[in-house]
Amino acid sequence: DLPPEQVPEFVRGLEGFDIVAGEKRQQMAEGGYPLSRRFMSRGYVLLNRFLFDLPVEETQTGLKAFRRNVLDDILPRVEHRGWAFDLELIVRAHRAGYTITSAPVTVHVSPKGAPVRPSMIYDLAKDSLKMAWKLKKR
Repeated sequence: DLPPEQVPEFVRGLEGFDIVAGEKRQQMAEGGYPLSRRFMSRGYVLLNRFLFDLPVEETQTGLKAFRRNVLDDILPRVEHRGWAFDLELIVRAHRAGYTITSAPVTVHVSPKGAPVRPSMIYDLAKDSLKMAWKLKKR
């Protein structure tokens, strides 16, 4: 779904930041995404804003670039292996003081592409809330 030609731009973004996260908001606004996906994405963005106050809106877009030292520092502490893995990487990096920005991505969405099932949404929301609770207790 994410053309690899976009990777060099993300790597160049690391000249001024520790992490560059993909953002598909512009493409979604232009109608390049099914309405149901746009609605779910917006809801998840709002949930994360409330729970974590991140400097980027989207955490689940599959394209991200990290400086090596960030991954060396953060990955050993990541506990989630499911849908919230991306979110935990960004949350832990933000809390550790790393600089994070976003960059637009182009996503080729196929009508037959991977559907978002209600169970996926439930698991992602549940894991996000669990993570917020765990991190708050620390």
